Amino acid sequence: MLCDYGCGQEAKYQMTSGRWCCSKFPCQCIIIRKKNSKKNIGRVTSNETRKKLSSKLKGKKRTLEQRKKSSETRIGKNLGSNNPFFGRKHSNESIKKIRAANYRSFQNPNSIFNSKEYKEKQKESIKKFRQTLEGRKLCKKAANVRWADIKQHENQSKKISEKFKDPTFIESFRYSIEYKPNKKEEILLNLLNKILPNQYRYTGNRTFWVHKKNPDFKKNGKKKVIEHLGDYYHSEEFTGKSKKEHEIDLIEHYKKYGFFVLIIWENELNDLEKVRDKILNFNMAGDW
Repeated sequence: MLCDYGCGQEAKYQMTSGRWCCSKFPCQCIIIRKKNSKKNIGRVTSNETRKKLSSKLKGKKRTLEQRKKSSETRIGKNLGSNNPFFGRKHSNESIKKIRAANYRSFQNPNSIFNSKEYKEKQKESIKKFRQTLEGRKLCKKAANVRWADIKQHENQSKKISEKFKDPTFIESFRYSIEYKPNKKEEILLNLLNKILPNQYRYTGNRTFWVHKKNPDFKKNGKKKVIEHLGDYYHSEEFTGKSKKEHEIDLIEHYKKYGFFVLIIWENELNDLEKVRDKILNFNMAGDW
């Protein structure tokens, strides 16, 4: 049985009038939505009605339970053809209007977009997204597109050269490039301090180099280094080399300059006991 309102979809719900509809309410049917949208084209709400609506809604806040219920009821309902904007695109005029409205809201110091809570939430969401594989891929693509534009590249280089003329910017830049161990490196550093205290130091902060290679950890007074490799940034997808090829290149590079290297991958940190045994065996081996 098809929907009696003419959308052509399967009818699932019967209304009190006896007619069958594809949705729980007729107003959710695509054809009824289109009819309602056409009726509202050109209609402008008066200032009086706006004031009445704003006065009624002022000070009213929905509870967390109400928000959860409303979000749960809407999950999966606006996907694909069920979305009222499905198959449509914003015109150039509407894009300009949206930009202007967003610009005005960001310029207003009392708007939600300029509040500390909104900015902190936005930073956290961006950080979480960048940590995912999809986020890293999108960031890489965006960077490649940006640097492919020669004019943009030249303009950016000019802006950076002008900034470096300012001594205050140089000081802030120096402070910003103080490299610190990431979360995985901190786990490895804590493990080294437990099993081999005062024997290894963190050198991933650009304090020690072996011919254009900056190892993450170095043994004090010995030619032994430890490299921690992330699963994504050192993967075949990112570097174009397999894990074995990547390890062989590192071992040969450090061997040229008389260093012995231990490679620990990010996924190995899931079993710290194996990593512990691996480090102890490496530490007991002869020095180069």
